[in-house]
Amino acid sequence: MTGHGLIAGIMMAICNSLTYILAQNAENSIKDILIKLNETLFHKLPKKVFITFLLLEYNARSGALSYAGAGHDNFLVYRKESDMVEEIKTGGSAIGMFQNITNDVKVNDLPLGTGDVVLMYTDGIPEARNKDGEFYGMERFRESFKSNAHRSVQAMYEGILKDLHDFIA
Repeated sequence: MTGHGLIAGIMMAICNSLTYILAQNAENSIKDILIKLNETLFHKLPKKVFITFLLLEYNARSGALSYAGAGHDNFLVYRKESDMVEEIKTGGSAIGMFQNITNDVKVNDLPLGTGDVVLMYTDGIPEARNKDGEFYGMERFRESFKSNAHRSVQAMYEGILKDLHDFIA
C-alpha cells in the first residue's frame, strides 16, 4: 500500500474484505481473484494510490503452493532438507496501478517438502535502519529466518522480531 497510517489501514481492510468475498466462490482462481480485486479497486482508490498484494493457495494433497503477485515483495522459503533459504520472486502489477492487469497476473506453483517454511513479509523489515542509518537488509533477514525456521510459528515470529529489534536498538 502506498503510504502508511489510517488511510492505508482502511484501504487494506477493504482489500482484505473484498479478497475474502471473492475467495468464497470456489470457481474463482487465484488469478481471477486478483483481476476482480483490481477491477473493483481501480476506480475506487485515489489516484496515485495502489496496493501491493500476494495471494497464495496451499494444496495439502500435492504439497504445492500456488501463488500470484501484484507488485508485492518477494517471499522466503526455508528448505528443511537443504537447510537453505530461497527468495521467491512474485512479480505482477500492483492493485490499482493499471486498469487491466489480466496479462500481468501469473500463477506459479512451488512444491514444498516436509518441514519447509514459507515466510511473507513487507518491506519494513529489510528497510529498517539502526541508529547509524544502516539497513537491516535481506541478508540479515534471511539469516534470522533460517535460524528461527525450525521453531513454532509464534517462536519464529518472536525470534525474528527480537533480531530486528536488537539491530535497530
